[in-house]
Amino acid sequence: MPFSGKEKTISGNQKRTEKKKQTRNEKTIPAAVRRPPSKSGVRKSKGGVFPRTKYSISQNFLTSSITIKKLLQKTSIRKTDSVVEIGAGKGHMTKELAVVCRQVTAYEADWALADALVPKMAQYKNVRIIKKDFLRTPLPPKGDYKVFSNIPFSITSDIIRKLTEKESSPTDIWIVMEKGAAVRFLGKKYETPASLSLKPF
Repeated sequence: MPFSGKEKTISGNQKRTEKKKQTRNEKTIPAAVRRPPSKSGVRKSKGGVFPRTKYSISQNFLTSSITIKKLLQKTSIRKTDSVVEIGAGKGHMTKELAVVCRQVTAYEADWALADALVPKMAQYKNVRIIKKDFLRTPLPPKGDYKVFSNIPFSITSDIIRKLTEKESSPTDIWIVMEKGAAVRFLGKKYETPASLSLKPF
């Protein structure tokens, strides 16, 4: 049945209205969210190929090998040490740790990241990847280990509490954390129970 001119005009108006609604909706969504995922479901980077994951614990990966090496030079980590890494992510720190210490135990709660990390670390025989939440995993039974980590910001307090309030606490701790949290734990502005409890370290 042929369409009348009136019906065509209504159809055109509907299309324009729908297009305006779509444009308004897109403006309210951040570009990072609107960007469609790749067909393969993976994300490529200089560090390798990793599955697309959802980051819900506010962790920024430290990827510069130069920066990581400079940080390691400021520690007392040696070839005879066993080191725990919390939040291994894409393995940038893990790789550098494997070169300078005896044993690396790297925790990663995101299974997609952990699964991608296992083959990447296969060449390092002194690296063990644990696909578990560090906060829900017992500390090593003996305190003869050190911690070197770039931790998720949103669980900083929980991690610090676990590392410092247990009997099997590490001998040394080096952690990259948010500046605001560092100032608070150091008691720069004013002392708190948390900052005072960290003084022995």
